[in-house]
Amino acid sequence: MKKLSFYLLGLLALWACYIPPAVQAACEVQSATLTYANGAFIGGDLCDTAGNKKVTLGGAASGGLGTANAAAPTLAEGAGAAFSFDLSGNARMTLGTLLSGEDQTNNLLMTSGGAVRQTIVASVITTNTTSAAGIVPVGSKTFYGQVVCSSGACTQTQAIYGDIDSDAANGILLCTLTLSGTTRTQDACPVVTANFSYYYVVTTATTGTSATGAIYAMY
Repeated sequence: MKKLSFYLLGLLALWACYIPPAVQAACEVQSATLTYANGAFIGGDLCDTAGNKKVTLGGAASGGLGTANAAAPTLAEGAGAAFSFDLSGNARMTLGTLLSGEDQTNNLLMTSGGAVRQTIVASVITTNTTSAAGIVPVGSKTFYGQVVCSSGACTQTQAIYGDIDSDAANGILLCTLTLSGTTRTQDACPVVTANFSYYYVVTTATTGTSATGAIYAMY
């Protein structure tokens, strides 16, 4: 028993004097950025002389998300890329898809000057009738009306109304076109600036061989 006690005391003394080795990080200090051949094996982490790990994110050096250049970079197909900053620290952002109305060539956002578009308000009107209500985009618009005959003279009066609903009744008269001509005739209303939810046309005085009327809104 006495020998066992001395043995245990010896073990406790050894344990008390044991100092574990310091933890060593697998980091190789390199003051320069290394380059590697294709397929080479990198054995461990690399650190700079201050002990910071060297990390590359998408081709950008550690310490930021991108590089600062006076001029925007040019990238090759398949190349890694990072954010680009100018020398004032502003991130460069260029839209890959144009916004509606954007004129990048002239550095403008167009509010006018685009191609004129048109919508059919009513067509193939062969009798005195009221058309179905239709929708026309907002903004200034010109109503263009025409009547066409298969032969001889033809006439048609086209009254264009704006309305709050689609019942094609009780609207506000915006313009009246009185058309009369041989085989074909057309006319246009002055520019209409008022906007309505719906538009419809009432035709009267339709005469002529196979007379067919149509009304367009151009905006």
